[in-house]
Amino acid sequence: MRGFFRFNSVSIPDGATITSAKLQFKSNETLSGSCSLIVHFEDADDPIAPTSVSDNVGRALTSGISWNSVASWTNGTWYDSPELKTILQAVIDRAGYVENKAITAHVLDNGGTDLRNIRAYDSAAEDAAKLIVTYTT
Repeated sequence: MRGFFRFNSVSIPDGATITSAKLQFKSNETLSGSCSLIVHFEDADDPIAPTSVSDNVGRALTSGISWNSVASWTNGTWYDSPELKTILQAVIDRAGYVENKAITAHVLDNGGTDLRNIRAYDSAAEDAAKLIVTYTT
């Protein structure tokens, strides 16, 4: 299993230093059991949304941050990813990075017997995944 989350018009200035970064997800289902994930950002300038499974799988990614032993989730509750500042910094430091363009996060299954079901923008915009970043210039 894998999912991608594209954030349009990310207003992080070129040359900024990321001090904190995380993704927030709203659970779409109450789930428990063994779940481990790994989070990457797409290693690209202003990536477009994937158009197929093979397109999604073929994307160049930053190194990953493990999100091991994900806690049980309750439907309708927001959950935070682990700290992602180092891998987001790799995107911001790209030579072709430009402020107010898209950044895409990829969340992949990293083992376990169960998954977590995340609400999507298509269901309700207010339930879409969020990219929460603080930075200095």
